Amino acid sequence: MTPEFHERIEQRRKRIALLRELIATFRKGQHALLVGDIKEMQLYTTQQHTLCAELLEMTRAEAGPLPALEDDEAWESWEKLGKEVQELESRARHLGRVQAALLQKGRRALEIYSCLLATLAPTYSPPRALAGR
Repeated sequence: MTPEFHERIEQRRKRIALLRELIATFRKGQHALLVGDIKEMQLYTTQQHTLCAELLEMTRAEAGPLPALEDDEAWESWEKLGKEVQELESRARHLGRVQAALLQKGRRALEIYSCLLATLAPTYSPPRALAGR
């Protein structure tokens, strides 16, 4: 295996590690969203943004043809890692869509509560026990 190809294999392994980390932040972020922990959700969203930026930069750096291969074992390793990358990218896309749907649903709920409060506020008067305080 040539040093250039070995470097490309290591880049692909790093991509796999970043994708696994991104998937973990999606899962944790979705849990934080469902339990209403906004600070945790913001933390995971920031981490997701950072990981996506790293993955994008890595994609740009990997552009170009592969170095020549003389070894079937190296090619098999490359193909195996490629399949794993595809599976992880697919899972990350799915979890991203799920998170987007959850955020959209939460936004709609907040809009409903906001409208409800806006329509009730002019007619609402506090209970007598609280009015004298």
